[in-house]
Amino acid sequence: MESFRIENDTLGSLDISADALWGIHSKRAAENFPQSNRPMNKALIHAFGAVKLAAINLIREPEQKVFSNSEFNDLISPEHVGLKTESGK
Repeated sequence: MESFRIENDTLGSLDISADALWGIHSKRAAENFPQSNRPMNKALIHAFGAVKLAAINLIREPEQKVFSNSEFNDLISPEHVGLKTESGK
């Protein structure tokens, strides 16, 4: 028998598998958008990561930056996540 946790949001409550690494909003999205079962494009994942990294560095004081500018540029480079560039590399 699978165990569940109950999560609540403004739309109500849902049972979420106890070992699930996602929550009520992800479950609702999967139920409401059938295309969510398709794999996500690597370029989109890369873009989300770049935005998150930029936000992390933006909210920090200069001496508290998580990444230096060169480290940040390396992390957001398409090559870092295995995307092909225009040169075909």
